[in-house]
Amino acid sequence: MIAPVSRLSEEPDRLGKGDFVRLAAFIYDIAGIKMPDGKRTMLEGRLRRRVRATGTGTIAEYCEWFFEDGHRDGELVHLLNAVTTNKTDFFREPRHFDYLRDAVLPTVRDGGRRKIRA
Repeated sequence: MIAPVSRLSEEPDRLGKGDFVRLAAFIYDIAGIKMPDGKRTMLEGRLRRRVRATGTGTIAEYCEWFFEDGHRDGELVHLLNAVTTNKTDFFREPRHFDYLRDAVLPTVRDGGRRKIRA
């Protein structure tokens, strides 16, 4: 009887340097988001979720599927959502409002004659 291979002994799925460079350039071109080499591990982890969602098997297969098989249009929004970090702390601190009132608004309100809508 052959013993099953332990998942712990398998080499984990990694984002190769070539795929990382290609993805980083693509993400920058499309969204202006810089992906320096220090973000490689973060991108790798987030791509694993897309691998599972698309059923592509490995990160390398996902990259090939994304770039070579014409899936960019349908997958683009999912890829960008995966690589962005959504922050919810914009204007939570009183200093943010003070800066807006004291520094930004005076330069755009035109002496109070112009309405500002947000």
